[in-house]
Amino acid sequence: MILIDKKGHLNEEGIALIAEGLMDAEVYKRIPDHLLDHIDECLECKQKVLVIYDIIRNDEETRDSVSMKYAKTGQPQASLSSVKRWIFPKRNIAWISAAALVIIFLGFYFITKSFRQTSYEQLFSEYFSPYQNLLTMKGDSANNGSDAMYFYDMKMWDSANIYFYKAKGMDETALNFYHANTLLAQHNAKEAILYFELVINGDDERFRTQAKWYLALAYLQINHIEESRKLLTQLLAITDVYSEKAKELLERIK
Repeated sequence: MILIDKKGHLNEEGIALIAEGLMDAEVYKRIPDHLLDHIDECLECKQKVLVIYDIIRNDEETRDSVSMKYAKTGQPQASLSSVKRWIFPKRNIAWISAAALVIIFLGFYFITKSFRQTSYEQLFSEYFSPYQNLLTMKGDSANNGSDAMYFYDMKMWDSANIYFYKAKGMDETALNFYHANTLLAQHNAKEAILYFELVINGDDERFRTQAKWYLALAYLQINHIEESRKLLTQLLAITDVYSEKAKELLERIK
């Protein structure tokens, strides 16, 4: 029986034999070593065999019809030709190649997606630096705003976060802005976004531009790239340090 085609790949019979062997150990023992060596080395043939095997394995009716259980005579209930007839009804394996390509494409897609996510996280880490403390809140220890900014300067984010939640009725815009920075440093972008939006939509303009920059980074941290691009594009029109940073970052997330 010829199991290799003119191009050196498994033909229909070879693919059927390997697929059948994966279902039955006795059949597997009869597979020539040169075919097993070829499967180990040839991704194209391996994908075709695995696609067929997976279809058969997950289809109860087909699995039963091609299973290699021994009857009372000691002969297999299904022959290689029966497996081959089901797998290759029109002697055409184009659909198998297509299925294999789909599997390869999906694998490439998820690997690429994971790589992109990692790249965006790296960009966030590269561009994020907590905004410097411009407040002069040097009150007593009962002043939660002062305590929050003290821990903020120390980069003790968990403690700063606790005191920011308690600090009410003071410079609310500034506290919201620095609280958002704290949350972003903790990789809690979703909550940080809420505080940055309060700053941007408020009447106090002191931290509005800065908040847009950090909001763009917050979206970058959670891979919301389109939202990040929109904010960075807005910053291009501002003639200060953020316009240069925005231009540079836009180039890198295209």
